[in-house]
Amino acid sequence: MVLKEFSLDGKVAIVTGASRGIGKAIALTMAEAGADIVVAARTASDLEKTAKEVRQLGRKCLVVPTDVTKKEQVEKMAEKALAEFGKIDILVNNAGIDIRKPMVSTKGTSASDDSALSMEEWCKVLDTNLTAAYFCCQAVGRHMVKRRSGKVITIGADEGEHDGVNDVAYAVSKAALLRFTKGLGEEWAPYNVNVNMLSPGLQHTDIWKNPELKLTPKENESRLQKMSTVLGRWGELREVGVLAVFLASDAANYMTGEVIRLGGSGV
Repeated sequence: MVLKEFSLDGKVAIVTGASRGIGKAIALTMAEAGADIVVAARTASDLEKTAKEVRQLGRKCLVVPTDVTKKEQVEKMAEKALAEFGKIDILVNNAGIDIRKPMVSTKGTSASDDSALSMEEWCKVLDTNLTAAYFCCQAVGRHMVKRRSGKVITIGADEGEHDGVNDVAYAVSKAALLRFTKGLGEEWAPYNVNVNMLSPGLQHTDIWKNPELKLTPKENESRLQKMSTVLGRWGELREVGVLAVFLASDAANYMTGEVIRLGGSGV
């Protein structure tokens, strides 16, 4: 028998970046735990695939194609969720991207050399990983604060606390998201809204196939070795989902502003 404190029966969760990878795993695991799910990402066809799997688990699922870097789209996402379900209990800020480039060109001195991180790429990473969480927390948070109840989970990364070679924009966005999480956890504590960060370690997701990372298979393997864990393996997406369920459940009522690491690193 599962402890009742871990159940999400009757809860409604919004998961951004839910079309694949960590976001999809969290959406499915929360549905398995009893929650109805609102899935958000830019690609409707991929969201429909996630929604189909959620419904196969016996839960309701609302598909809301959303560019979380656009404030008006995020506001509409929250409005649609409230119109469909009447409440929002859980918000998972998962949407994120990584563009791996050095800050200055390593091939020459030309300011136009595309081997260096451009201003547009810098803004894209910060907007997706950090500003989007601000938009989502404002849109959903006003409802949670009014109800004096809610759980917010931000998805962090090791780079937010450690060096990231040729990965400054991503590292900065995740470090700022960590401080955002801690500050908001304190701000919303009087309203019974818990805000915590789940920081997965090395996960074998589609992000490593992103051509913007410019990683060869050999470089991928090298990254695994450099980020080697004492457990000697990649993390499993379901392990992230299960921990997210815990943070969204009543079992985590006494936690806020915390960073929970799931890295298998032993440190």
